[in-house]
Amino acid sequence: MAEAFEAPAGSASHEPGAPEPGSVTLPKPGRYILSAQFPPADLPFSTLRFGRSGDMRSMEVPALPAVQYYLKAESGGLSLAMPGATHFDVRPLRMSDWLVWRNLRRRDRYLLPIGHGLTLHPLLKGIGPEGRELMRTVRNLRGWGFGLQSSSLEYAVRRRFQAPARTDSHVVSTRGLRIAIVLHLYYVDLWPEFETALAAIEQPFDLIITIVAPDQAFADRVAAKFPRSTVVVYPNKGRDVGPFLQLLHEGRLEGFDIICKLHGKRSARRGLRAVLGTVWRWTLIRELLGSTGVVQEIIDRFADDPSIGMIGARRFRLPNKHLGNKGAWGENEANVYELAARLGLAREAVKLDFFAGTMFWIRSPVLDVLKTLDLSMDDFAAESGLVDGALEHALERLFGIAVAAAGMRIDDVSDDPDENQPEGR
Repeated sequence: MAEAFEAPAGSASHEPGAPEPGSVTLPKPGRYILSAQFPPADLPFSTLRFGRSGDMRSMEVPALPAVQYYLKAESGGLSLAMPGATHFDVRPLRMSDWLVWRNLRRRDRYLLPIGHGLTLHPLLKGIGPEGRELMRTVRNLRGWGFGLQSSSLEYAVRRRFQAPARTDSHVVSTRGLRIAIVLHLYYVDLWPEFETALAAIEQPFDLIITIVAPDQAFADRVAAKFPRSTVVVYPNKGRDVGPFLQLLHEGRLEGFDIICKLHGKRSARRGLRAVLGTVWRWTLIRELLGSTGVVQEIIDRFADDPSIGMIGARRFRLPNKHLGNKGAWGENEANVYELAARLGLAREAVKLDFFAGTMFWIRSPVLDVLKTLDLSMDDFAAESGLVDGALEHALERLFGIAVAAAGMRIDDVSDDPDENQPEGR
């Protein structure tokens, strides 16, 4: 029987140059199977640390409650650790591992050279429907720039959102701008994430939250934490865009200079769309209001440059290097052109440039342009689960077009040093 190298119990101390607590060391070059078990988690990813003492690297890998990985090591002495696993061990690959060999004979895009002469292959096909779904999820995330070896996925999964300590390293000021944060919460149970983020902001702001069913306990909780807040109930129509346009229609957004539009994006309770929605939400919370410093930078940009009409997260600005013009249009081209015509824009004047997910900071004159459409909740169809082609999806793209119609431009932010400015701006 082949020898297995089981991870020892973790230790509180870790001397420099010693293997990491809970790690295993590969004794020689060869092919190995790493088996791991994980507790339930919000996202199906876990951190794999690998390398030699004093030079350990890390990356995010797909993680189900029980999963295996193929490892090929070109040299011995490599250490492996999975801090999030409740159990993992490594054993040499056997000739009897027919399912592994069958998968490896196929041309598979998830065979990853990850450094230190180590190649990784998550063995998901043999797990069943859950494994195949995770494979599709990984492929979809990569299409949005969240590949397994990307810093974007690392930021979204490992860093998530953690409210930073308040600091005096910056001057806190609204620069004379009146600020509102508008948050649509279909999933009220996501409120703690936003509550933590908003509580870390030192600049004064008004908070408007839209929900789809009366919830007095929730309204009381919000008011206790944020006295300058309002909770409004609207029908479940138009996703997050319908309630925002209704607030605009009712004049509730008047009197503010810049507005941060957010929503509790979840997309689904489980599966591929749920993972994508969670990654988007955690990333956007961090990049749009992740700290007082983040908010201050955005305020300063608006104050210093009157030509800026909208600021959003760079990685979700479309079209970009991950999703081209055709994919960015989706099934919405005809509807967008029709709405643009109502704004008085000729077809040739319409340039697609928007933030996927409709989360951004926006200046009030841009909203004045949108207000001329005179749209309200009455214009949106009842929620039917449509993922593209509805009025709210066309308006998602029209927000960017309205910026140009207001004679302004779009700007973006990113806290990922590897996320470059999209081409063609």
